[in-house]
Amino acid sequence: MSLSQKYKESKEQTWSMRFKTHHPDGNRFDGVVTHIQKNFIVLKEQTDFVFNGVVVLAKKVIKGYRDGKYETCANDILRHTGAIKHAKSPRWLDTCTTLKEVLETLQKKDIWPYIEIVYELDGKTETDVFVGKVTRVEKDAFWIYDYDAAGNWLREWEIRYDEIFKIQFDDLYTKHFNAYMRTQTENSPADSQPEAVSK
Repeated sequence: MSLSQKYKESKEQTWSMRFKTHHPDGNRFDGVVTHIQKNFIVLKEQTDFVFNGVVVLAKKVIKGYRDGKYETCANDILRHTGAIKHAKSPRWLDTCTTLKEVLETLQKKDIWPYIEIVYELDGKTETDVFVGKVTRVEKDAFWIYDYDAAGNWLREWEIRYDEIFKIQFDDLYTKHFNAYMRTQTENSPADSQPEAVSK
């Protein structure tokens, strides 16, 4: 069965399955597809039989799926515990047909995402992650003012849409860390706007 058929099956049947990616580290995601657009899908991610967060994945990074006996058992457990009723993404995603529109809405709603990018540098595939506030959204790129894992505000970065591997939000990690960082005003995006740096 093709990937496009599996996206549709997951969405229509509220069925959790595993999606494999071209990420250099072989990252994979378990969850239920809630939205299907031309260039991306939206997953309500599932870990340890609990739904935790929304993941927007560019279709070009997805290379396959797994939907076998392990997924059948996982779905039986999700239905047994009632967790399957939480396999929903925010309704505002219904109006987003491009990654640009997703970023515009995150900025408008002041939702701080976790964004991972994959790009080529000197002939090598590199990855990077950014967590923080989306500060600007334009035709070919957006800007995010990020912080590091030690709770330090860093700088504003320019990122092209074609570099996006995933956009993640509404998970416990970003919710808790973002809530804390909103209280850390020194060098925060509200206090200063340094010159943007291209990645």
